[in-house]
Amino acid sequence: MNCMVITAGETDAAIIRRLVAPPAVRGPVAVIAAAGRSSAVSQARSYLITRPDAVALLVDADTTDVRRASEMKSDLDALLHMIAASSRSEVFMALPSIEAVFFYNRETAMRVFGADYDTEQRVRSEFQPKVVIEGLLRRQGKRYSESIGELIDAFGPDQLRQVPLITNLIAFTRRSTAAAVA
Repeated sequence: MNCMVITAGETDAAIIRRLVAPPAVRGPVAVIAAAGRSSAVSQARSYLITRPDAVALLVDADTTDVRRASEMKSDLDALLHMIAASSRSEVFMALPSIEAVFFYNRETAMRVFGADYDTEQRVRSEFQPKVVIEGLLRRQGKRYSESIGELIDAFGPDQLRQVPLITNLIAFTRRSTAAAVA
């Protein structure tokens, strides 16, 4: 079986394409960028109906409230499981957004961003990681959407793969593609 990872946007997809790739996964994994959360959910449901592939839906929680994010994940899981067996789909909720992976290891973030990553930025990165990254890169004359690969290289793909969200997503893709590789 193949696996599709559907994200709510192109920058999210760019991150996942770099992290959920060989050697982390061996089977066929397609990463698809939708145009927002609703579109991502709709595409995930459509793929589950029309294809035999496993589907991972990765969306931002847009909140740091763990309880609220858990409720959103349960609601989305229910929408997908109405269509296909739970073994074929899983929802991955990034708290508050996928960019939080860059701040999971504070020491690495301090090394990569340097003096610009001050106390105010560290606190703000817990709640608005994408805004912080965009601001830090803007100070360097860079655009976030054009710097994702460089950012991943600076943090180290293997280190970013240790973030639980990414580790769990990789585990799902490995389970889902095991038959295709065999």
